[in-house]
Amino acid sequence: MNQLLTVAAAITLLTSLGFGGQLRFRGTVKRGQSFVRQINHEFAFGLDPTEWKTVRCEGWHVWIGPSRDENFADLATGPLHGSSVLEICAADFRDSDNSGSNAAGPLNVNRPGKVRDFRFVTTRAEDMSLAALAENPAAANEVLAHIRLNKGTVTITRLVLGHLQQGTPPTIERMDFLVEINIPNNAHR
Repeated sequence: MNQLLTVAAAITLLTSLGFGGQLRFRGTVKRGQSFVRQINHEFAFGLDPTEWKTVRCEGWHVWIGPSRDENFADLATGPLHGSSVLEICAADFRDSDNSGSNAAGPLNVNRPGKVRDFRFVTTRAEDMSLAALAENPAAANEVLAHIRLNKGTVTITRLVLGHLQQGTPPTIERMDFLVEINIPNNAHR
């Protein structure tokens, strides 16, 4: 009986540390702040601030992997060009001239909303295979047969926008969010 309780406790502990199952956590960031949540000893989730003057996106870039320099979501989520759900930009929530919210109408912009579904891999080898696939799309069936794409979601639960003057880029002053990540049992490999 004690061994059964010990095994059950170990499974619960491993799941809560990101070694299988769904990991859920909440966070808050203010303009210009980074956010990092360690999932296990080799893997983390993060938000890095971005600026309008450098990437034309005032907000954050979502990453998941060993470090912000090894983002295992970029290639798995895509697209390689154009707007990505991994870029949370203030302009996503405003119309094209920043005169109002991004609602239906002639100034509406086709951008991701408050729920950002993304995919990721859990090893450098899988990430390198995705990079090879980007260079050689004809190999898709062969490469994808050996890669497990995992899923995650960032849901923005509260958003405070700034610089809401027509003709200027808006900013995100504060963002509260919920992250849900499905971690495979072998994410610690």
